Amino acid sequence: MSKLETLRQHTLYKDLPSEKDAQFLMRRLSVFNWGTFSKIHTLRFADDGSLLLGPSGAGKSTLLDAISAMIVPPKKVRFNAAAEEGDKRGYDRTIPSYVRGAWADKGDKETRETTKQYLRPDGAISAIALEFGNRLGRTITLVRIFWITGVSANANVNMHYVVAEGSFDLKSLTNFDGEGRKLKKILGEMDGVRQHDTFASYQEHWCRIMGIEGEAPLELLHKTQSTKSLGDLNAFLRQFMLEEPETFAKADALIAEFGHLDESHKAVVTARQQIEVLRPARDNYIEHGRLTGEYEALGKLRDATEAFTQNMRVSLLEAAVARFTADKEGAEAQFESNKPLLDAANDRLLGLRERHMEAGGADISVIEAKMAENEATRQARSQNKGRAETHCLALGLGLADNPLEFAEQIAQARAIVQDGQVESESQKTRENDLAVEVHELLKQHRELKDEIKELEGSTSNVDGALQRVRAVMCAELKIPMSQLVFVGELLQVRREHYQEWAGAAERLLGGFGRDLLVDERHHRQVAQWVDKTNLGLKLVYHPVKQGVAPARRELGQNSIVYKLERKPHAFSDWVHAELINRFDYECVANAIELAKRDFTITAAGQIRHARGRTEKDDRRSIHDKKTYVLGFDSREKLELMRAEADDVASKLADARVRSKALESERQADFTRRTAASKLADMSWTDIDVTTMVTLIAEQAKRIEELRAGNNQLHDIEGQIAEAKEAHGKLALEQGKLSNTIRDRSDEIIAYGGQLQRAKIEAGALESKYRDALRSKLPEDWKPTLASLVTDVHRVKEQIAEERSAISHKAANLGAEIKLAFGQMLTTWPEEAGSLQSNLDSAPDFFAKLKRLEEDGLPALEAKFRRLLSEQGTNRLVELNKHVLGGRREIDLRLAEVNDALNAVSYNPDSFIRITPSDIHLPEVTDFRDRAKLVFEAEGYKGQDPEQDEIQFVHLRQLVADLKGEDPDKKRWRERVLDIRQHVEFNAEEVDRRTEEQIEVYAGSSGKSGGQRQKLTATCLAAALRYRLAGSAGGAPTYTTVVLDEAFTKTDDTFTRTCMQVFKKLGFQMIVATPIKSVMTLEEFIGGANFVMIENRNKSAVKQIEYLEAEHKLNLSDKDRREAELDYAND
Repeated sequence: MSKLETLRQHTLYKDLPSEKDAQFLMRRLSVFNWGTFSKIHTLRFADDGSLLLGPSGAGKSTLLDAISAMIVPPKKVRFNAAAEEGDKRGYDRTIPSYVRGAWADKGDKETRETTKQYLRPDGAISAIALEFGNRLGRTITLVRIFWITGVSANANVNMHYVVAEGSFDLKSLTNFDGEGRKLKKILGEMDGVRQHDTFASYQEHWCRIMGIEGEAPLELLHKTQSTKSLGDLNAFLRQFMLEEPETFAKADALIAEFGHLDESHKAVVTARQQIEVLRPARDNYIEHGRLTGEYEALGKLRDATEAFTQNMRVSLLEAAVARFTADKEGAEAQFESNKPLLDAANDRLLGLRERHMEAGGADISVIEAKMAENEATRQARSQNKGRAETHCLALGLGLADNPLEFAEQIAQARAIVQDGQVESESQKTRENDLAVEVHELLKQHRELKDEIKELEGSTSNVDGALQRVRAVMCAELKIPMSQLVFVGELLQVRREHYQEWAGAAERLLGGFGRDLLVDERHHRQVAQWVDKTNLGLKLVYHPVKQGVAPARRELGQNSIVYKLERKPHAFSDWVHAELINRFDYECVANAIELAKRDFTITAAGQIRHARGRTEKDDRRSIHDKKTYVLGFDSREKLELMRAEADDVASKLADARVRSKALESERQADFTRRTAASKLADMSWTDIDVTTMVTLIAEQAKRIEELRAGNNQLHDIEGQIAEAKEAHGKLALEQGKLSNTIRDRSDEIIAYGGQLQRAKIEAGALESKYRDALRSKLPEDWKPTLASLVTDVHRVKEQIAEERSAISHKAANLGAEIKLAFGQMLTTWPEEAGSLQSNLDSAPDFFAKLKRLEEDGLPALEAKFRRLLSEQGTNRLVELNKHVLGGRREIDLRLAEVNDALNAVSYNPDSFIRITPSDIHLPEVTDFRDRAKLVFEAEGYKGQDPEQDEIQFVHLRQLVADLKGEDPDKKRWRERVLDIRQHVEFNAEEVDRRTEEQIEVYAGSSGKSGGQRQKLTATCLAAALRYRLAGSAGGAPTYTTVVLDEAFTKTDDTFTRTCMQVFKKLGFQMIVATPIKSVMTLEEFIGGANFVMIENRNKSAVKQIEYLEAEHKLNLSDKDRREAELDYAND
């Protein structure tokens, strides 16, 4: 019993007002430009409670939201909270939407976007006045004024608050034009008005007047407003009576701080991975340097082979010069000795010839002279004949043996020459065509090789030329490549849809995939760079703000966007928004479906845009994956490009073979035409050998006749023959000696010159190279001038082979190093800076590796271990402590609940007491076991990095489940963290006099529906009375309870039970309900308001008379029949 009621028990204080008289009741609600209620509308509420009637969508919840906006803290308010689950209309309701008068969504068929329709789009002023009064005559009005001055959808809502003693007429604000100072001046001129700039000070003021302590009672009132059913004691206690446990906040703290730990771990993993990538590259680089040195040393040794050869030649040339000198001197001596003998032989031969002439040999000499001329002619003709035979053979003919047939062959040859000129022109055309083909194939192969080279150094499928432009841009502007990405690098067709829809997606999104996304922080730099640079190609780029809010418009059921997956990236939400706004095309089965509606696409790549415009681009095959630009990596495209390069190389080789064959054909044709041309220039006389043979035979016969019978002539000729032989031998020997003298003199001069040059060149040979080269030759090597060059050349070839092997090995190492550098830049583009995947950047890469090994990784690991303890394990310890200690919190809270229930009679002389019993949930056991794994690894912290990693993995998995979004993980989280679910509640009915138990209500079962409903209604009403009464106890000063369609799914018995309980405890009930519930509720209230709407955007309200004597609303018979019909149908 309160102090006031205690005083009234004494006779002296009988005239004091009762607690009931001091209670505030909601009397009136006025709204001005609130939602679909344009201008001013007023509702009056009866002290005994009121109904708010009207059809669905008329505006009942809009008015109740106005009440919520006045009494519930902004962070806690949830408009249209009573909306059916799955109905998203309520979640779009906000203060700005109510102020502007949002009433519908309108779609644009071309852009596929939806926009809100507002009654007051160009700025608006709204106001709410909520009036309370008590039976002592005091009136308090709460006023909240809203105004938006901008036309932007994101314009701020300005607010001002008023607590007024007495009534407040919203018409007094008609002169307010959105100027805050003017509003304060208007209000300042009113009596009993106190202004507030913040909701907090406004709330403190009016709650103090009405005896409400803290925000908890207001939250409970707000929860009560949206409740649908009170039949389950456990659900009721968990939702209404027990606060959300701290475990959720502790879990959120763990999750939030784990982000820092996770980032730290990622940094450690990244550093380790970078070291794993760069450390082998450094080892390879050292080996590459050693091989490069060896390669260069062998190059110098190879270059020294010429000097080594000359060094060896010096001794060989000296020996040769000495030998040639001795040979020359011996030949000179013999030549001088032979001179007298040759003179004597010459004199004897001349004497014998004189005697021969005297003996009749003059005629023979004349014939022999002519015979010698004829022999020369015969030999010439014989040679001509041989050439003619060769020409005929080239033409596929046998040489004719008579003038007539030879004349025919000459004619054939001349025809071949004439026809060959025409054939030559045709052949030239074919050669030119083939040359063009080879040139084009060479160009295509070179371009493919360049493209492959680009792809090998990147994971992107975007054209190499565009990638080069980006690389130059990043290098010159020092922008990480992660902040300049192509759209195609962030999108790919999902695996399950790839085979059917990849080509169509490329047709639709290929151009968009080549667009470059630029972090908006670098927009100005990029714009200036692009403006001054000749790109040599078309570039489209978009400045993008990181962390852009994801698009909310719903996609079509079979949109191609569903067939795409996005790579995690700061720009992904922007890309997703663009896909939704620009590329929400429905995937249809065939062209028939395509023809039915816009924004459709077939798997064959036919696309229908707005207003029926349709296109299909078959310039390249839709399955030509070499042209694809979408994808997270380029491996498949790279393999296709390599295959095409191999195919082009094969075609190029074939073209070259055909070119070579054509060249051979041309050469054969040239040989044939040349042979024909030369044969055509011959005559029979040129090859007539037979005639000359006959003539020579006749001349030989004549000489034989002249010699016949002349024995003296015969003897002289015998002597002449012997003299000729002797003279010839001496002349031959002298000639040989003369040649020897001349040759040796020439050789001495030549070898002497070579010797001088060899000495000069051999002088440049260093001993280390001489010894090294000599070691590569056999130990018993004995060179000659003839073999020296060949022997040393073999050594040179051996060195070349060694250098080639070293070069190949070094090239492989270089490729591995560059591959590692490329992997580094591709995997961590933000590390790129000015680095390039080439050996020139090696010192910079290895400087980074050294920093990572010596400073970076140790520091990162130390930070990780610290955060693992501070932000990981310690936070989990706190969470685990609250999970395990949750029962104590529930016991403390239930003590307050039982205090409230003790003050309310359940039945005459009895009250309700709530007792909890534990529930052993497997999810909680799982959480404890997994937390234990984390704690067990704590003992190894800092001693074993592997244990740190194990601890982190356990913790990460636990955190992932705590913040999981899928239904199973959400359910697991709720079961673990909501300690209210760890107990089941029983209600005991206790005799107030004896404190003995009368009956037990176990959980939500075992009793009739009516008993459970009365129980939970009593608990709720008691909780409200307890919360609203505050620390003073007694009856609460604030008594209004608002229910929004709370009884739409309950039977009449439950509805009456609830209303009886609330009325019994002195609450004023304001209930929004469909007309069908009127007959059940009207006996518990004292008035009603009816809400209606016209054209979906013009709401209004009218008051319904209440017939006190009959305890019912003054409704027509027709309205009551309709209500009864609705109730029966429901």
